[in-house]
Amino acid sequence: MKALPPDEIEKKSFKIITDELKDKGPVVINGNTRIDDTAENAPVMNVIKRCIHTTADFDYARTMCFSDGAVKRFWQLIEDGAAIVTDTNMALSGINKRKPAQRGCDIRCFMADEDVAREAAGRGITRASVSMERAMALDGPVIFVIGNAPTALITLKEHYDRGDYKPSFVIGVPVGFVNVAAAKEMIMATDMPYIVNSGQKGGSNVAAAIVNALLKGMPDSDGKGRLSDTDGEKEPDNAPGPSGNDKTRRGFTTGSCAAAAAKAAAVMLFERETIDSVSIMTPSGMEYQTDLTDVMLTKDDSDKIIASAAVRKPECDDPDITAGMLIYARAEFADARKDSKEGSHQPDGSYVNQTGNVCIQAGPGIGRITKPGLDRPVGDYAINTVPRRMIEHEVHSVMEENECTRDIVITIYAPEGEKIAARTFNPKLGIEGGISIIGTSGIVEPMSTKAVLDTIRVQLRQKRALGEDIVVITPGNYGMNFLKERYGYDIDQAVKCSNYIGETMDMAVSAGFKAAILAGHIGKLIKVSGGIMNTHSREADCRMELMAASVAEAGADTDIIRQILGCVSTDEAYEIILKEHLEDGFSKHLMDRIVIHLTKRTGSMKIGSIVYSNRFGLIGATADAESMLKELT
Repeated sequence: MKALPPDEIEKKSFKIITDELKDKGPVVINGNTRIDDTAENAPVMNVIKRCIHTTADFDYARTMCFSDGAVKRFWQLIEDGAAIVTDTNMALSGINKRKPAQRGCDIRCFMADEDVAREAAGRGITRASVSMERAMALDGPVIFVIGNAPTALITLKEHYDRGDYKPSFVIGVPVGFVNVAAAKEMIMATDMPYIVNSGQKGGSNVAAAIVNALLKGMPDSDGKGRLSDTDGEKEPDNAPGPSGNDKTRRGFTTGSCAAAAAKAAAVMLFERETIDSVSIMTPSGMEYQTDLTDVMLTKDDSDKIIASAAVRKPECDDPDITAGMLIYARAEFADARKDSKEGSHQPDGSYVNQTGNVCIQAGPGIGRITKPGLDRPVGDYAINTVPRRMIEHEVHSVMEENECTRDIVITIYAPEGEKIAARTFNPKLGIEGGISIIGTSGIVEPMSTKAVLDTIRVQLRQKRALGEDIVVITPGNYGMNFLKERYGYDIDQAVKCSNYIGETMDMAVSAGFKAAILAGHIGKLIKVSGGIMNTHSREADCRMELMAASVAEAGADTDIIRQILGCVSTDEAYEIILKEHLEDGFSKHLMDRIVIHLTKRTGSMKIGSIVYSNRFGLIGATADAESMLKELT
């Protein structure tokens, strides 16, 4: 056994935790909300992983509770210099103090103070209660970090009920048996911002771990932000290239490009001069500096000045069909459009979104939404909410510098958008006529897995928005003729999950589907019979072993099992099964195992499955699957 340095131990530990969480099924917060381990959920997942790392207890993946916006609220309080008060010196000593100290946060524990002990004894109450009262007397906001004493939470609730104090934030994870669970429930029944572990588990070490996870995920004071905890993610640099020790290149989203182009056009509109570069701050905390192209200052027939500029979308190591395309913005002072209403259709057919003094609209190459379930309403152009806010923020900043009180119209367009969008998922998602202006962090992480999973999530959400209760999930188009000919089902209506069967099932449950049918080729679905929920060959390839197991259950002798194990393809193995007349028993065991593992993964959602081969046709189908499929056709 080789000794490892501390950072390597921590990295390996988080890798184990991440892998275990995948095997154990979806993480649940707030009692019933399933969340996926995605970049969007990283701040919450990092808290949960840090609790598991501290305790080696995976129950925290089911019992953690977060008030709405809890993580961002905590970050803002730290930025504002809030005090942190703990109920034990152990929690105090366990908190990483670098970031709080940089922002002037005072971290204190009153429990060991002699006057606290005297007052508690004289009043016949606990030191924890007196400590909380001392904390309430501090000037400014206070973050309460409670890992030991339920009476600390009870005291906070009593003062809250009397209306004389409302905590700015509560981390409530006391441990024990007396009043612990009830005290936590009391906090969660209020409108206090909180992070709580329901039930009896917790402790000072857990309280400190939660604070440290939140601090670790918080943007640094120099503007650079950590996207994830110590599970392999690196802090991004200030440019779309290799980051630190990370050899992959990051890029910037179409939303960042649109916001940068809009800012550039606004600057030129006021300065009446062209510029050749611009910089913006993305929501991730990264600065985006970019050169401009095709910059123009023109006048229309009425002598009105119009400024426009384009940003070329940077390439990165994520497969991205929009890399290299030009995203344009045009800026002009509003005239008749000044009175446009929020979300109104204009006489020229455009759909305008106006907030304050900035009116955002779309031109050629930007798709229009035709189906529900997306970020924007049907009829709107596909400029998502976060990019809209980025555009508004950047243009408003220019307007404020120039003390502008007039309205400005920003038009985003992409001349190549319609052509490029035809090669994306946009038409299937109900986005017609162009690309989407998207992004939540402003940067593109080189993770094609996330892009695939995000697309799957959107497809599932759309189907639910259209009122569908049953979803067909398939790894791809392989065998589409079989489903069409046998069941009359168009596989283009299915949700393509690629190799991510487990994650897709989790998302189907979260979306609220009552039933799911998993249909696919035996080469993929044989793996699901062994509980393998990612069917990529690099994750696992035990097709022959699983076929051998099922054929053994069907009564095959040792010689047949050895022949199966020696095959190189599922079709070759199935040919032996047919020759030995073992297909009925094989099929029953195969389908039973698939349903067992999927049901274990999804819980109460009804599961059906159809397995086929291009060469041999139907291998097996559950009765539920065939009846449910008929409902859809």
